Amino acid sequence: MAVSVNKVYQTVLRLCNKEKRGFLTPKEFNLFADTAQMDIFEQYFFDLSQHKRRSGNSTEHADPRDIIEDKISHFQVPAFGANASPTSNFGDVIISAAFPDLYRITQVRALSQAQNKFYVAEEVTLQAMSSLENSKKTTFDEKFPIYAKYDINGQRIRIRPNPPIQSNSVAISYIRRPYRPKWTYVIVADRPYYNASAADHQDFELHSSEYNNLVNKILMMAGVTIGNQAIAQAAAAEDNKSIQQEKL
Repeated sequence: MAVSVNKVYQTVLRLCNKEKRGFLTPKEFNLFADTAQMDIFEQYFFDLSQHKRRSGNSTEHADPRDIIEDKISHFQVPAFGANASPTSNFGDVIISAAFPDLYRITQVRALSQAQNKFYVAEEVTLQAMSSLENSKKTTFDEKFPIYAKYDINGQRIRIRPNPPIQSNSVAISYIRRPYRPKWTYVIVADRPYYNASAADHQDFELHSSEYNNLVNKILMMAGVTIGNQAIAQAAAAEDNKSIQQEKL
């Protein structure tokens, strides 16, 4: 269940205006809301890595690793068949063009012309790929392909052996970015009023349990903007407390 953008907005606004020390505009809120959501979303992957190094919890619904993986699962985009195409004889696929909402690749499969079948590719570094290509004992083929990410943002991949230059000869599964939250409104008598029916309205996509975390993170940014350090410090303390509890 998603978090209502209006519920978070009204809570933040009430807390910011409690002492009448400043006003948070809808534009500022939407900017902070997106930043807060991405902070929490990206933290999932750091926390998951940390919990993977620990032993699990056999209690049902209590294993932190399972909880985080469940939160991430909402953003998983499976490849139903093939959904990408190489752009050259080098086996390159431009990820940013094919998947503009991509956050992290979870699986790459390449088409084998000989077998007319897709096979899962193993991820390696570009350096390792180069070494394997120049090795006398090649450890990859159409049944055991490899791929490597390259460029600054990892927005391209290279596959070996080269998949056929044809449409949809590569299948990519990935985790997408959350949609940008947006509190939409109409102006009446110089005041903004919530308009949930706007075409660009968007709730937070995070799990409902993240409500307090979203409020705290937005308050931290809002407190700095409106010059209320008390709000920022109180929100930061609550945010740190929440982080520590989740890591236990």
